[in-house]
Amino acid sequence: MIIGITGSIGTGKSTVSNYLISKGYSVVDADKISKGAYNIGSNGYKAILEVFGVEILNSNGEVDRKKIKKIVFDNSNMLQRLNMAIHPIIINEIEKEIEILLESQNVVFLDAPLLIETELHKKVDKIIVVVCDKNEQINRIIKRDKITADMAISIINSQMSIDEKLKFADYIVYNNSTIENLYSQVDEIILEIKKEISDV
Repeated sequence: MIIGITGSIGTGKSTVSNYLISKGYSVVDADKISKGAYNIGSNGYKAILEVFGVEILNSNGEVDRKKIKKIVFDNSNMLQRLNMAIHPIIINEIEKEIEILLESQNVVFLDAPLLIETELHKKVDKIIVVVCDKNEQINRIIKRDKITADMAISIINSQMSIDEKLKFADYIVYNNSTIENLYSQVDEIILEIKKEISDV
């Protein structure tokens, strides 16, 4: 069984994933795979060069992600071209990693902020959506990324709304309280998933 974990920026997806890892579960990190797709010599690296040219490389020949962000921020056409070039490569890597893990485990979690946007939700059996109060979310982003409230709000508004993501949720984790409360909710979900697997 493949369980997707998603939510908006700053809601606590990583906290949920880290807890699952501490409990012995495997979590495939879509963000980590995405970053790896930019490594020199990788298929993603070659695909990005085809779209943007060598101008987006730094002095070490690495992809300068800040340069790409600047280019695509106000240019939806270039953003679309970037996504078309890189997303199939990332999704292929995610699928390969999940496939390997499922050979030895009956449950694998996939932590993917863009689970729904990239249609990866069609490849999972259940979806956990992590949510929190908007003010709490803004404060977490400000503290973590050392940015202004306006910038934090702008990032949140640029993403798929949490209400839209909740339409796809099989389980909802509310991250407004203590870390113990968060862990307790995750424990309940694990029990439900275990029960479902044993009933099959």
